[in-house]
Amino acid sequence: MRAIVILCPLGISRLLAADEIPPAKTLTFPANIAPVDVDNELTRLNPAYKQRAGSSYEITYLPKATESLITRAALANEQKPVAFEIIRAFIYDFLHLFVLDDGKITMEHRKEAVFTMDARFKQLLTAAQRPDYFRWRNDDENALEFLIHCPPPDKLRDKLMGALSPPVLPEPCLDLPPSPAPPEP
Repeated sequence: MRAIVILCPLGISRLLAADEIPPAKTLTFPANIAPVDVDNELTRLNPAYKQRAGSSYEITYLPKATESLITRAALANEQKPVAFEIIRAFIYDFLHLFVLDDGKITMEHRKEAVFTMDARFKQLLTAAQRPDYFRWRNDDENALEFLIHCPPPDKLRDKLMGALSPPVLPEPCLDLPPSPAPPEP
């Protein structure tokens, strides 16, 4: 049984029962790995593309991206698994939108995925860590930077679809500016 002893200024103490102890705040951001329910050319030619690409990204890019963020933002031990989970969720959010857009990604959908990741990290990181997060997000040392910014169409196509696929991006898009740091409370 969990219990906490509360010491009052008058020297009176009281033992709290387990149900009186507020639970610790736990941040969780599970990735949406469910298939995309859309009928388009990408889903017809590449069934379960999101899951297959996501599994590959988890092996190839996720550990490197997480490790570079841990180093850049000096994450505490308790922040590391949550950062991993947020980045993993970003991968699947991006791939979900990529499939919805039939093998391309609009600037609006790219921003949606990135800003969702930003909002999740805002909950995890301290004010002192946030500038380092934005530097990491926009840096080539981030293994997933090619999903965050608009690289030349051939670079993104090669990463997402393989070099033998026809071009899938519309016109080149503008680079995303870093999200402004949230105001301090």
